[in-house]
Amino acid sequence: MYTGQSRKNKIHLTDYDFESDISRRLFLNQLNLFEIEVFREVIFNSLKFPLSELAQSLETSNDKIRKALEKIEPTNLFQIENDNILVNKELRKYFETQIERFDSDFTPDIDFFHSLLHHVPIHILPTWFSIPKSSNDIFCSIVDKYLYSPKLFSKYLLELNFDDDRIPKIIDLIYQSPNLSMDVSELLEHFPMSRDELEVIILTLEFHCVCCLNYISEGDNWKQVVEPFSEWRQYQQTIRSSLCSPIENQDAVEIFREGDFPFAQDLNSILIEISESPLSLEKICARFGEQYANQLVNKIVSLKIGYIKNNQLHETENTVFWKDKPVQEKAMSLYFSTIHFYRKKLNENNYTDRDIREVEKSLKPIMGKGWILLNDFIFSMIAPLGDCDEVTLCKKGRQWMYSLPDYSEDQIAFITSIVENHLFESGIVCLGTYGKEKCLCVTPFGQLSLGDE
Repeated sequence: MYTGQSRKNKIHLTDYDFESDISRRLFLNQLNLFEIEVFREVIFNSLKFPLSELAQSLETSNDKIRKALEKIEPTNLFQIENDNILVNKELRKYFETQIERFDSDFTPDIDFFHSLLHHVPIHILPTWFSIPKSSNDIFCSIVDKYLYSPKLFSKYLLELNFDDDRIPKIIDLIYQSPNLSMDVSELLEHFPMSRDELEVIILTLEFHCVCCLNYISEGDNWKQVVEPFSEWRQYQQTIRSSLCSPIENQDAVEIFREGDFPFAQDLNSILIEISESPLSLEKICARFGEQYANQLVNKIVSLKIGYIKNNQLHETENTVFWKDKPVQEKAMSLYFSTIHFYRKKLNENNYTDRDIREVEKSLKPIMGKGWILLNDFIFSMIAPLGDCDEVTLCKKGRQWMYSLPDYSEDQIAFITSIVENHLFESGIVCLGTYGKEKCLCVTPFGQLSLGDE
């Protein structure tokens, strides 16, 4: 659920003339495509112009224009005097914003949210959004406080608290829908209420920057939809599209090492042998393969549970103690030993403990999904690693967006190393191959250790 009960909202529609706002919005809902075109021409023309100019611009008759103007006249946007149209300057400012919703390329973005705020008395906004009245730029302060990063905005959503208990349910329905969009007609089916009541809720959601009303042309009329503001919607759609799908034929995966905690078990098998007599490195390589054997031996030496002399692996006074540990305790020892190893190594290449934790946390979406291609897992990650910035809201040209990381070859190599060494050694993931591609699977122990973070 996207809403909680932990912060009292300060946005109250009664702080401004919202009844007039609702009335005008409901009026626009009744107009067809042609009437909206006439409305648009009136708004974006001069404050005084001849009626015949409309007929000429829209290539239609004066009678058709007059009928459309009669339909629009109750808005008080204009008056007709001696076949001239006189436009109300103040109302034109209001409708300039509202008419944008009917553009074929309209997306309800952060700039549109900014435009909506212009119709609220400016002295109210610092109270609504809990920002200092001394702020030099109220809108920038709102962006910095609530929208700057997905983490900030998610926290903001969780803390919202509405008096109308239908609003959290509406948010959930929209945010969990496949396209993050719901027709107004569908909302009215789910939540029986008048169109006026729903419009009040939509206006409330717009001022909270949660959802926005949009119009999509259908024949001669409009389909009304409610959706998140486009930056958040695009971000969520990107996250959804990059979610890892399990390998279709799970049985075709060749598992690198079978069993629970395979690295710890392989270590143990070596320790049992060296506790009886030294074991040649050549024999260990023959059993496990050179690369994996080196990984095992290096770990034994780093943990001081064995040492190399004359090309043989010998036990130490710690060998017996290690062998007697429960397997999960061994896994945790391996976890912290690899953290220590990477901590020393990371100082050389701008990575930190936080980067390791970010890779670990990125496993959560694939828990319980079975085998996943390693490349798909890396593609799904959005964590800031090394010199890669955190995902934040930024403006590129005229468009706002949440900037996602584009990992370098070095960052991809870092993720791969963490998966194949740190996470595998500590029993958090299993490794395998599917055809020629590497894959991984979060183990039951991994799910347990990551589940409460």
